[in-house]
Amino acid sequence: RYVEAERLVISAAQHAPADRVSSQLFEIRRAALYHGRHVSWGEGDTLYRRLYDETVAQLLDPEIGDDFDRVLQRWHQILIAAERRRIAAAEHDLRQLTQNEFHTLIRRHSAQSQLIVSRIGDQLMRLADRETAVEFLLDRMESPSVALQWTQPRQRWNANVPRLQELVLETVTPPATNTPITRYRPALRRLRDRYETVVLDGFHETLLAQDGSNLALFGPSSSQHLRQHHQAVLNVVERALAETSGSISHLQFITNFLLGYQPPDTRYVIRILQDKAEHDELDTSLQNRLVDLLISENRDIEALRIIDKLVAASPQDIATRLKRMPIAFRLGRRALLQDDLTYLKTKLIPPETANESLVVQLASTCRSCLLWDEAVSLYEAAIRRHGSPRTVDHSLSDLYASLSICQAHLGLVPDAVDSAAAAWTVCGNDPARRATAQEMLTEALRQADDLTPVVRHVEETAVRNQRDSSFLRRSLGIALMETEHWAAAESQLRTALELQSLDSESWTRLRTCLQRQHKPEAAVEVLLDQIETEPRSLSLYEELYDQLISLNESRLAERGATSIVEVGLNESENHAKLAELRERTNHLNAAIVHWRQAAELKQEEPGPLLSLFDALLKAGQRNEARRTLQTLRAKKWDERFEELPTQLRERQQQLRNQ
Repeated sequence: RYVEAERLVISAAQHAPADRVSSQLFEIRRAALYHGRHVSWGEGDTLYRRLYDETVAQLLDPEIGDDFDRVLQRWHQILIAAERRRIAAAEHDLRQLTQNEFHTLIRRHSAQSQLIVSRIGDQLMRLADRETAVEFLLDRMESPSVALQWTQPRQRWNANVPRLQELVLETVTPPATNTPITRYRPALRRLRDRYETVVLDGFHETLLAQDGSNLALFGPSSSQHLRQHHQAVLNVVERALAETSGSISHLQFITNFLLGYQPPDTRYVIRILQDKAEHDELDTSLQNRLVDLLISENRDIEALRIIDKLVAASPQDIATRLKRMPIAFRLGRRALLQDDLTYLKTKLIPPETANESLVVQLASTCRSCLLWDEAVSLYEAAIRRHGSPRTVDHSLSDLYASLSICQAHLGLVPDAVDSAAAAWTVCGNDPARRATAQEMLTEALRQADDLTPVVRHVEETAVRNQRDSSFLRRSLGIALMETEHWAAAESQLRTALELQSLDSESWTRLRTCLQRQHKPEAAVEVLLDQIETEPRSLSLYEELYDQLISLNESRLAERGATSIVEVGLNESENHAKLAELRERTNHLNAAIVHWRQAAELKQEEPGPLLSLFDALLKAGQRNEARRTLQTLRAKKWDERFEELPTQLRERQQQLRNQ
């Protein structure tokens, strides 16, 4: 009822702000145009003409100011409505505006240039065709007079190219490879030369302006639509490098661009940097970057030549000498390695007075060069500088873990064990650091030819300090198990459980030790002890049942099985667990009873009924199985059980096949 709505707004005009009245009237008349209805301005072509002319007049008004975005949006909406009603004049009006008024709009509203281009490009695509829209955007990119309206040439690129690429590129999947690729649209072949020139010129401007916008469009995978593929991009890079010769900032920008690929174009960057290095055009940061890239490509000899020059130019540079040590080690330059180490320790990083982080860096470098003695000495110095922790200390934990590795490689197994234990002690509850400490201790224990001295050391330390460690004892037990010293492992694991009775892993390993020593009764006793600490663990009762059956203790085993229902917190899960046990031991009738009880207690889930069907079918009770399947089909289940229809079809097939 657009006419009535229009009258209401007009009647209220004297009581409302003018801009609100204008906005409401426009929206009513635009909606009438879109839906092909009548208002006071007419309908169809007549209504379109009045709306369009009024809006364009506002759009071109030099005093429009902040209302420009709103009026441009109105213009866009009018053309969308005209497209829907197939108004022929709309395309002509659009072309007229594009040819006669576009430069005026851009000149007056350069801040909204991207919006203007986007709106006009969209409308050309709608009312004309893709080729016309592409030509419009190419004209914008090629026109120097338009480019001057932006504060920088690269803004012309950022305003136009993303939309331009959307129009000219398409993604297809060739049947031969079944891999999607981006390619130039065959229908736009006539414009390809202009397109590639514009795009690569825009990329050139981007490099010169050091603007990272849209650089991702020129990676190896994205540039495959160019006829020269990625070589076209590299040609532009070479051109930009030649034009900015001597500019460190441009070289850094281009280097970052090339290394931003996945995978990075490392070899090409190395070639560029080496060429610049020959002409002394690299600063220290780029020389170091070249060294890092050469190292990553295993080109140590070339890296060493550059790093030698860096050290000669700045002998006090700690980072450069630290970087040179591993290179010297890999190349077998022992004298050079020792010279750098001595220089660093005596002049730059004295272990007892230098900053802790520098000492740690030197220790890590020695470790990477397999200088275990030096690394131990330096890590110990860093730990002394760090001091004793009052609470959890992750940094100290890392230091002790690293020290443990080095001590283990020197065969100092008791010391390595102490260091790993210290790493565990101060790491707190951090899972990653706990895992690292455990790994270090395990590795240290594996280094020992004979664990007897280590066991003696741990026990003497516990007596001397009047403090023991379940972590150490369990780790010792595991190491002894690996060497099949079952009795000694049993002793350590029992001690670990005295210190920490809730350690499920220690209980399990202790039972393994007893079974390996052919002590099944003792293993059952241990299992009963664990059940006292974990009385709600159904899996323990299941294991107890199996152990007692193996000992021909059927009566006791049955008591263990029935305990599953009695002790669990969830009655449905208890019956399900006991049903699984009965089914596994081929007591199918008993299993069916418990599956029925589980299904009754957990009616909102189909799982127990599915298991009941399986047990019935296995027991040969086909009629009962069929009734269970009918129950499953008849009930409406929650949406989360999306796999249920497939499960029911499979079971229907099983029923037919039996």
